[in-house]
Amino acid sequence: MTMLIGFGASCAIRYLVLRSMEGKKGRSIIGALTQPVIGIFFYELMIRDMQIPLEMEILRVFYVLGSFTIVSWFLLEAIDVYLKKTYGFDGLKFFQAFLKNWLLGEAEDLEKMLYERSEEDDVEIYIVEFLSKNNKRYVFIIPKIHFGPFRNVGSSELPAKIIKRLRERGIIGVVFHYATTHEKDLATSKDNEKILEEIIRELENKSKKIYDKATPILENKHGNTRVYCQILGETALIIVTRAPRTTDDLPIWVEKAITAKAQEKGFREAILIDAHNSLNVDKPGEEDFLEVIKSVEKAFDKTLKLKRESLFLNISQIITSKKMLRMGLGEGGISSITIRIGSDEKTFIVFDGNNMLPEFREELLKRLEMKGFKSCELLTTDTHSVSALTTNMRGYSLIGEKENYEIALEYAEKTAMESKRELAKVNYSVRKIVIRGVRVLGKSILDELAKAINTSLKRAKKYAIVGYSIAFISSLLLGVI
Repeated sequence: MTMLIGFGASCAIRYLVLRSMEGKKGRSIIGALTQPVIGIFFYELMIRDMQIPLEMEILRVFYVLGSFTIVSWFLLEAIDVYLKKTYGFDGLKFFQAFLKNWLLGEAEDLEKMLYERSEEDDVEIYIVEFLSKNNKRYVFIIPKIHFGPFRNVGSSELPAKIIKRLRERGIIGVVFHYATTHEKDLATSKDNEKILEEIIRELENKSKKIYDKATPILENKHGNTRVYCQILGETALIIVTRAPRTTDDLPIWVEKAITAKAQEKGFREAILIDAHNSLNVDKPGEEDFLEVIKSVEKAFDKTLKLKRESLFLNISQIITSKKMLRMGLGEGGISSITIRIGSDEKTFIVFDGNNMLPEFREELLKRLEMKGFKSCELLTTDTHSVSALTTNMRGYSLIGEKENYEIALEYAEKTAMESKRELAKVNYSVRKIVIRGVRVLGKSILDELAKAINTSLKRAKKYAIVGYSIAFISSLLLGVI
């Protein structure tokens, strides 16, 4: 009887898996029963107890396999009905679409479901273009878009796509992570093309306002927060990090508070870049974010007092292949920017990745210091093209983990050294474009999904404990008869 109950449990698990992936009940039931039934047939053929009547043995087989499979059927149906009634979406279809993307890389079904529940939004993109006398073009692209939710869904691959499209036109572009969260993820990757076209269209037109001077990049440390601030024309460019403490997606209310402070100081625009360069055990709270706001405000005051001078710049870039995605490095590769204004020179290295180990950041900064770099900082784009590709708890590798440690160090040092050479005097422009009618996930869908997953798991545990206990105990009692 113990063996028979084992076959019943196998049926239950097989049905859960097949129904979740297949979607059709009939085919799932047949698939779930086929292997256990064949196993029972040969088991009974070889060692059947002849003292038990055949009719009773057949009854036991049907009951045990049927009871465990019915519990699995009820479990999935109950959760699905609950999700449709409470949240208005088909939980099984959503899970099937997720698995299809996770296992096969196909995003269409999942994006369709996200699109139906997404919000229409107007997204802003900042473009800082540098032009040297030898006609080399360098561009900073800072979209108010979050590069998620994962893999090839939504805007996850956007940083690499922007860099690639710019390189095709002879422009070296660096993409930064604006201070946004997942509610600004694009709902569908089709909108990536719309954004790419608008960026290229804007760059085909000459800017009406060209600047030839900027302030040095001021570095301000306040508490655990480090801020880099520079005034470009009428715009404040800010980079924020709390490294080695966790620096990961500043809340939108922080971005709004800093933007308001910038306007109070007389800036036309404030471009707030989240360095996204340290994932540690701490979780920043309200006091930490208030410290960030205060640190930026102090940086504004100090930077406004600085003299504007000519700007010298160079950017070096290494583009990596798709095979490095599992290692945590996106196809946008590594870019190194060296900027000199007066006697002040700083180097910023941007990885197309999703955050980094604080130990790696410290090691790389030490190595660069030994090579003569006076001031450096590391950043990531927060690309989610590297997510949902590995089996660790996060689902992705950080920059600096063992999968990419050596190659990340090698490439970063190489680009940094190259960017330090041949700095050219540049003029620049600062522009902002608005792309209307883009679909983003929005806060509501993320909250709903989080609640749906949480409550579904709780209900599933209750149903499973009661249902499978009844099937198990009743099967044991049947074996005694």
